[in-house]
Amino acid sequence: MKILVAHYFIILFFILSTSSVFSQYKVRDYKNPDLTIRAFEVDFSQRYTSGSNSDNGLSRNSTSYSLNLSPRFSIYKSNKRFISNTVLSLRSDTRYSKSNFRNDFFKGNNEQTYFRATLYLEETFRVYYFRKLFFETGLKANLGYRYSASKVENANLETGLNFSYDGTYSSFNPVESIPIITGIGRVYESTDARMAMFIIEDLQKKGLVNQQPSGETIQELSKLITKIKNDRVFDSRLK
Repeated sequence: MKILVAHYFIILFFILSTSSVFSQYKVRDYKNPDLTIRAFEVDFSQRYTSGSNSDNGLSRNSTSYSLNLSPRFSIYKSNKRFISNTVLSLRSDTRYSKSNFRNDFFKGNNEQTYFRATLYLEETFRVYYFRKLFFETGLKANLGYRYSASKVENANLETGLNFSYDGTYSSFNPVESIPIITGIGRVYESTDARMAMFIIEDLQKKGLVNQQPSGETIQELSKLITKIKNDRVFDSRLK
């Protein structure tokens, strides 16, 4: 109970301490500036193992390798009348393994190859018109390809009988859809507007700002924060 009361007074103090700034500007009035955001990401992993052992006359050797590669590119654009988002990504998985065994009676080899790749494309286009009504369409597609190969060779050293298998499998699966949506309303990210208010409040407490900022000033500071947050900077300096 005491913890709940403490939380209540903390929230009340926070509201009262920032009411001077909030009275000048409403967060719901903030509109994001025109934005164009491009991003490129790559996930990469690989693994290699190799080993051998011998026990009671049976010797084994094995080698395996796997590679996973997933690049992703996206473009996001937003303005007063239009929002678009395009995402293009590739997911690939490659695996290879080879093993053999031998003793006084049998010997064998096993080789496996596997590859899978899926290309994803997702595009969304939303247009706003009269009184926040919107129309949205786009394209969702993925193209999947899979290949596997298996090779097995076993031999009975006493009887001379051999067994072998060599087979492959491949498939290609395209999937597409075109969604069509209409509705009303728009969600704006208002975190930057609140951040602008907090900055101004801190400056007022330190005596660096003596006047109450206008709603236009808070709006411009909010837009500047949004712009700085979405700038992409590549640092090539050695760490």
